Amino acid sequence: MSKTKVLLVDDEPSLVETLQEILEIHNFETAVAADGYQALDACKEFNPDIILCDIMMPKMDGFAFFKQFRESVNAYTPFIFLTAKSEYSDIRTGMLQGADDYLVKPVRGSEVIQAIETRLLRKSQILSPELKRVEKLEQAIGLITMHEFKNPLTAIIGFLDLIKSKIDTIDKDLLEEYLNYIEFGANRIINLLTKVTTWYQMQSPANQIHKGENRTELSSIVGQIALEIAKKYHRINDLTLLLKYKPLISLSPELIKACFSELIDNAFKFSHDGDHVQVSVRSEDLKCIVTIADNGNRSCASELMEYEPFTQFGKKVFEQQGLGIGINISKSIADLVKGEVEFLNNKPHGIVTKVSIPINE
Repeated sequence: MSKTKVLLVDDEPSLVETLQEILEIHNFETAVAADGYQALDACKEFNPDIILCDIMMPKMDGFAFFKQFRESVNAYTPFIFLTAKSEYSDIRTGMLQGADDYLVKPVRGSEVIQAIETRLLRKSQILSPELKRVEKLEQAIGLITMHEFKNPLTAIIGFLDLIKSKIDTIDKDLLEEYLNYIEFGANRIINLLTKVTTWYQMQSPANQIHKGENRTELSSIVGQIALEIAKKYHRINDLTLLLKYKPLISLSPELIKACFSELIDNAFKFSHDGDHVQVSVRSEDLKCIVTIADNGNRSCASELMEYEPFTQFGKKVFEQQGLGIGINISKSIADLVKGEVEFLNNKPHGIVTKVSIPINE
């Protein structure tokens, strides 16, 4: 395991030597600089995990170094100021500029170690959710490049080659069949891109999707989605719609479609031709309840409750395609209006998906 790197920036050799010895005893790796210019140069190769910096230094003082470091090197590295004066103005200036902490000279070794450990812990707590999102995106990229985009692209190229090779002799029916395969592959790629983009927007605070400003009638959109999906699977006779209740909710039509498309599609994907799929909307305890019930071959609702993005349920059994982020998108959209997505076991087999949305939200 690599050591934590600490950059010491101070023009007092005796203090630097003492602090360096204390830090290395506690298994930190250190580098030193006597002013802001030297510190900026040191950062290029040393890449510190945390910085201890004096305020009063020649050539470039601590405040000027801090400003340049934040703007041109790293905006997240913890930064602790050292000051020989305990005047309020000195401390206040540093904190207002965005420093993480300060220590007043002379400092004790225990104070330095405690301040460093506290700031590093805080950094890990702040960055942890973001790092998890990065890991998920890296997994998505791996899936996309290795399988999810490769398969439809290969099919598209293959059928285009067939058309080109038979351009002078191919009959109309065969051409239409090939074009249908190409259209299917292209739509699959668009669907995958839409899911990844929507998931990323739902997860990123800086790019957050917001709920609709106006209220939208839910049932007609849910019914339209269900009919389109049933037609896609050539199972319109398996679908039953119970949509007499027509609530208005604070989600845009686009978010409603994103929320329910995956849930309804799963009901058909994990059931067979002839299995019944029922989609209903009703009122219950000041909530709009949308239920999607199938008699398919998924075995356990509890597994779906623990569903993680970029995993695929029952992949070895069902060999379904997709990045496995649709359920996470549905849950995130429901969260926007303080709603909830639940999965219950249907009897004798299958899943009941229940989406609860407060009507007054």
